[in-house]
Amino acid sequence: MILEGGLIVFINAVAARLLGVGSIEAALGTAVTSYLPPADAQATVERIGRMMRTGEVMPANEYGVLAAPERTVEIKAMKWEWQGRPAVLAFARDVTERKALQQHLVRADRLAAVGTLAAGVAHEINNPLTYIQLSLQLIESALEKLPEMPEGVPDYIRDAQHGIERVAAITRSLRMFARADEAPPCPVDPVPVLDRALEIVGHDLRHRARLVRRIAETPWVIANGSRLEQVLVNLLLNSIQSLRGREDDTITVELCAAGTEHVALSITDTGSGISPAVRERIFDPFFTTKAVGEGMGLGLAVSKSIIDSIGGQLELTSTEGTGTTATVTLRAHEAPPKVVEPDPSIGEPRRVLVVDDEARVRELLGIVLGQFHDITVVDGGEAAIAAARDGQFDVIVCDVMMPGLSGVDVHKQLAAVVPGLERRIVFITGGTFVTDVAELVSATGNRVIQKPFDVEQILAAIAETARAAL
Repeated sequence: MILEGGLIVFINAVAARLLGVGSIEAALGTAVTSYLPPADAQATVERIGRMMRTGEVMPANEYGVLAAPERTVEIKAMKWEWQGRPAVLAFARDVTERKALQQHLVRADRLAAVGTLAAGVAHEINNPLTYIQLSLQLIESALEKLPEMPEGVPDYIRDAQHGIERVAAITRSLRMFARADEAPPCPVDPVPVLDRALEIVGHDLRHRARLVRRIAETPWVIANGSRLEQVLVNLLLNSIQSLRGREDDTITVELCAAGTEHVALSITDTGSGISPAVRERIFDPFFTTKAVGEGMGLGLAVSKSIIDSIGGQLELTSTEGTGTTATVTLRAHEAPPKVVEPDPSIGEPRRVLVVDDEARVRELLGIVLGQFHDITVVDGGEAAIAAARDGQFDVIVCDVMMPGLSGVDVHKQLAAVVPGLERRIVFITGGTFVTDVAELVSATGNRVIQKPFDVEQILAAIAETARAAL
């Protein structure tokens, strides 16, 4: 392509096509800037002017194309002579695919960095959540011993526990964004999972809409129960937040067979719906239309990742102004497995060693567990090894991520100095985000409890571990 005074005086067929010109003849005599977006056109005028004054070669620059907004063209130009007059010789090539790849790599790098940050944030949040949870349970236990419960206090405690669950749900989403769940799918009864999800969002739902349940008898499904619950909570919260405050607002949950080999679970709301433009990006990480403080843009991205990982489908159908239906379709399991009910008893008092580098977590664990067991509390891996050498412990409750000796290091050293005691470790963690650490923890075969947890969870884990070691 050759320009004289900014006008095209020569162009070949390829350049004409790149600029979106119908023919070579149609391009001749037209300004090259007329084919570029305004910002690119202004930059081109300045670059050509400088080149004509100084004679410098204009380096390759990327430009948009008015006739094809999805296209990116790279143009390199130099001062030239055309029929005895000063002109510009320009070379153009289509770099749309290269540009898309570069943007993808930038996004991937940014998401990787954000994922690492998100993982660390989630880990740090889960420690204070744990001691808040334990403190609330101690308060609740103390209040139950009073002759009369102060008015409104049970509701305040429930609200606080609900807030903990909401924050914990966010940290679970962050963990999923940072590192995909590696737990294999297995047969799961979808009804209790749905019930638990509805219980979690019940505080938000009961004041906003009427709940309609349509639950048919279905086979069990192939899923990860806790992750499926997380998906349903995300979808329910989205539905609740889309409602417009009308008296007839309704959320309908429906469970039914989808053919002979699948089960469908749908959530339908009478909310504001989703516009076509937004629908195209609805599963993009960190994309959200919610107000600040109402969402991070991770819920649907994480939910789709979870459902895809277990061979299911997550689909959204929506009419703007009318409402949205989110449908999760999962593979059916032929018959429910035989379930062995866990022993809910705390069992006899045990000697338990509690190891955690977070002072408030270990102190409150000592207080809570001390009501049932003989507790020794230490502040790190080195202290744990020393205590284990000198004492006879039935169970060790040990944090995974600690400075110095990690929980995995404690497991390894105990296997060497007190063989057999390493099998009595119950790991507690705010999220084992480093892949090799997660794999090492999984390889031990020991029980792992995610923070925040309640008293019943940790007591049950101690009892089960002690019985298994007999």
